[in-house]
Amino acid sequence: MTSPITGPLTRPDQVAVSALLTEAFEADPAYAYFLSGCSPTKKDHYRALLIRFVVAYHCQFGMPVWGTTLNGQLVACALVEAPGPEWRRALALLWQLPRLIGRVPLSSVQHMNQYARVSRRGLPNTIRHYLIKIGVSSNHQGQGLGKSLISAIVNHYQQSEGMMGLDTENPDNVPLYEHLGFQLHDQLTLDSLKIYRMYRPLK
Repeated sequence: MTSPITGPLTRPDQVAVSALLTEAFEADPAYAYFLSGCSPTKKDHYRALLIRFVVAYHCQFGMPVWGTTLNGQLVACALVEAPGPEWRRALALLWQLPRLIGRVPLSSVQHMNQYARVSRRGLPNTIRHYLIKIGVSSNHQGQGLGKSLISAIVNHYQQSEGMMGLDTENPDNVPLYEHLGFQLHDQLTLDSLKIYRMYRPLK
């Protein structure tokens, strides 16, 4: 049996990464919040557009994309936010934002912006790397691929300065991340959305 291969993707296929994450985040509470008030028949379409935007922005900024492949197929992936110049971040945002405006409801863009501001507010400045999104394809869940992917990412950055952070809106994920060495920093509430913010020392 072929073993899965995990590592940073040198030339990530944005279409494949976006498709996998769109599927993985189908029932995610954060996207339910982003798309609250949208027509139920449009939510899947809008979620796909939002995730495609996040992936394109992430790649435009040059941040790492990690993946696990099995028989050449992407079965798990993660976006990792790494330190970088603010001018480059702003340029990547300006480049990608026009692809989003007018294609999804303004309320969804506003909810995403509000989430981005609140979810990072007051965190220790020693958090230098951040796990943005982690997803496993539905056909390969329950096989430990998500744990293996996160462990590989943490091991890769083990000698980096500071800490690695993540947040989850699913309380069932908190014990999983704690098992991987993350600690719960705090819990925030944005309207009805609960955000569990976690961190892990890298050294």
